[in-house]
Amino acid sequence: ALCICAIYVMLRNIIVLMPAIGVDFISELCLVFGLLTIGLAIPFVVVQRDLKRMLAYSSMENFGLMIAGFGLFLPISTEAGLLHMMNHALVKYALFYTAGTIMEAYSTKNMMRIHGMFSQSPRTAFFWLIGIVGILGMPPMGIFFSKFYIISGFFKAGHAWQGILTLVLLAGILFGILYHVLRMVGNRPTRRSAGELLGTADTIVLTILLFGSGLLGATIEELPHL
Repeated sequence: ALCICAIYVMLRNIIVLMPAIGVDFISELCLVFGLLTIGLAIPFVVVQRDLKRMLAYSSMENFGLMIAGFGLFLPISTEAGLLHMMNHALVKYALFYTAGTIMEAYSTKNMMRIHGMFSQSPRTAFFWLIGIVGILGMPPMGIFFSKFYIISGFFKAGHAWQGILTLVLLAGILFGILYHVLRMVGNRPTRRSAGELLGTADTIVLTILLFGSGLLGATIEELPHL
């Protein structure tokens, strides 16, 4: 949530600075540093062992994409960027909550020591996997829609090669995170787990957060005009 506030403050400052330094300079700055942020996150995600740090580096990917989307200065990419901010806050809250439950259940935050979640704590594994699907922008979660419209904005604005580069970078993040997560939920358990720690109230809250983000994804008004 604090990172989202930082993005909001940056946008307010861009509005103030725009008449003085021009749209083109701000657009180039946002595109360069947005894509650079996504690219820098890839090697750290791939070699990561810490559960929460992996989520932090996934935030780098999402914030980089938001900044690049805002730098296009198109109505559809700006609207999608704002929607992305909202969806990211919902899904990331659910992921950090679930990550805390996983670390308590397995008494470690090292992902290499966590296996067989579906056999030992299926409810936690389910919400963990759904959250990862959501943060990676897979359908039908809300971030899928915002990512789709931001990337389509690249091509609509005439930045085709940046759009292709963005797709390649996002694919690197996707494969890196899925590698760790699928190892966690699958395979045979290698250590004893405390079992299922998510109660009824936890399940309800996580369901609202994760599936609520999917409903938000269809709120982009420009959908029929693409």
